[in-house]
Amino acid sequence: MTVNSPYQNLTVDPLGQFLYATDLFGGTVAVFGLDQNGNPGTPATVGSISNPIQLMIDPTGTFLFATSGVGTTSQVAMYAINRSSASGVLGGLTAVGSSVPGGTDDTSMALTQNGPSLYVLSDSSIYVFNVSAAGLSAVTGSPFKNLLGTSQLSGQLTVDPTGEFLYVTGQSPDALYGFSIGASGALTALSPASYPTGSFPNQVNVDPSGNFVYVANREDAWVYGRNLSVGQLFPFSQIRTRGFGVTNQLLSAGSSALTFTPTSLYVTTPRATRYRNS
Repeated sequence: MTVNSPYQNLTVDPLGQFLYATDLFGGTVAVFGLDQNGNPGTPATVGSISNPIQLMIDPTGTFLFATSGVGTTSQVAMYAINRSSASGVLGGLTAVGSSVPGGTDDTSMALTQNGPSLYVLSDSSIYVFNVSAAGLSAVTGSPFKNLLGTSQLSGQLTVDPTGEFLYVTGQSPDALYGFSIGASGALTALSPASYPTGSFPNQVNVDPSGNFVYVANREDAWVYGRNLSVGQLFPFSQIRTRGFGVTNQLLSAGSSALTFTPTSLYVTTPRATRYRNS
């Protein structure tokens, strides 16, 4: 299936009902209903957001979060997802509270697993918001600035499965940074605060068991073991990817045998959104 619309970002509902896509230039968010085989239906516009950048859905499938705008106009918003046909468009979005200011260059979002805190990475700062039924509110001390040592560029961030630790990639110089998460959502640097990486680290991912952290660098991927009690890391493996081009994204599926087999793949291209059933 090919949809001839310039969608730039795709987010799949964890409950498997919906696929969301952003149209950066049109300033809209669309939803595709998914059947039991993952086949998308006809898209419906469910939101108007100026310069939508990134979407993320919480693990329960209750709320969708969106970053939008650039520079001083950057905003972070929270929406409730409609799952009842009696309440309007299935997959429709209803704003929860008011949007809150983000940073000047929001590049990545992450939620703690039980959902009380949302983290937004912007340059060398991390914005932290409490998540409640009333919407988003900044925690005391947010944004947490100058967290990436001497790194001039930020990459991506992720939260471990316990919601107790957060990891961020930085570039120029290249490093991986670790933080503990306090009860309020505030961040404190681990000791040591940074760890070596390959060249130009970008995506970082913690496997579901919490035992390993993976970092995608430009030409390889690094695997780190993890001390579960204090969050400290130790690199022990490198996976060369030079023969396959630049490493773009890493996803881990756990440290045990797989019991889930993906059935659908959704891909955006400059001119269309494509779907493939596997």
